Amino acid sequence: MNRLMSNRWTVLVTLNIAAICVLGLFQATLAQNPPVYPPFNNAVDMQLEIVTQLKELNRQVREQNNLLRSGQMQVVVAPRR
Repeated sequence: MNRLMSNRWTVLVTLNIAAICVLGLFQATLAQNPPVYPPFNNAVDMQLEIVTQLKELNRQVREQNNLLRSGQMQVVVAPRR
């Protein structure tokens, strides 16, 4: 009788451990997919900003070239340390 009771407890504990392990792998899922954020907010706005920055760079390069051509700017080259 004692051995039969011991086997029942062993089976009961084993089944409980198995059930806990299986339930531990279960994950609650969201009813709705998580929001996907694109790498860029708005492609049109980014393109306009890029065009604006390129225009500014072109203006600065033209200004620098004009200064170099006029001779008003002197370039000093220092030796490396």
